[in-house]
Amino acid sequence: MNWNCEDTEFRLVFPAPKISHRVATWDGTKIRAYLAGEFGGGSWAVRRDDGRDDTVDYSDLRALAGVEAEGPGGRTWHAEVGYAFDRRIDFASNQPDTFRPGATFLFRIGTSY
Repeated sequence: MNWNCEDTEFRLVFPAPKISHRVATWDGTKIRAYLAGEFGGGSWAVRRDDGRDDTVDYSDLRALAGVEAEGPGGRTWHAEVGYAFDRRIDFASNQPDTFRPGATFLFRIGTSY
């Protein structure tokens, strides 16, 4: 296994650090394996059952392992498995109080150009 600078990439930037290493090249497509972390979540406006408007915030931490491929034309795809933990759901109205779902596993696939 060759561990030179062209094959290994370190992106140690919050909220999504990633370490990847090219493990193969096949027919011009570079295939990389990686370990990554994410601070995930989002915020949404919602209408409660009683008609009140509220805001809900979701956040979690994720540890991921995956594989990605980049073809000669710039098209990429990836597949990854991970573990999401420290999950929480907060409502701006504080009703109900913060909800903390348990940890869970995840699987994602995707493509881009």
